[in-house]
Amino acid sequence: MRIFFPTLISLVLVSCGLQNSDLVRNENVVVANGLAEVELLKEFHTLFPESKHFISNIARTSPPPKWNSVTSLYGRYVLSLQVPIAVHKDLKVAIAGEPGFELREVNSVVRNSDGTKTGHYGENRILSTQQWATLVANKGDWNSLGIPLKKDAPVADLGEYWRW
Repeated sequence: MRIFFPTLISLVLVSCGLQNSDLVRNENVVVANGLAEVELLKEFHTLFPESKHFISNIARTSPPPKWNSVTSLYGRYVLSLQVPIAVHKDLKVAIAGEPGFELREVNSVVRNSDGTKTGHYGENRILSTQQWATLVANKGDWNSLGIPLKKDAPVADLGEYWRW
């Protein structure tokens, strides 16, 4: 019995690892499913078609997986969406918590002496789900939220600093 129990535990761990590695290996399928089937994720991608999408903690239960969508606006702002999700065995996505929306203004990007870059930020705004709904209803018009964006003041090296 002593030999059997460790073997059983090893088999369980290996099978969990295979499932987890399958999730990691198929993240692109999970992302495609989420963008095709989950309204909130479709909205973000429709408004910001150049956005990038990925899942953090995809193979974990604690902390739970989190959907991330991020995009640059006018070469000066970074808009992100994060929301807890559940990933089902068929690689389908379901929202599992409240979404968070953040709009960050980047004032400058500087090159450090070691070659790395550091971003210096201005105003940071957290959007409510109601504000998000207003933005969607107004086809991405930030003025509908009373948030005028600087559309003609891009920040040099923002694209290099924020590698999407």
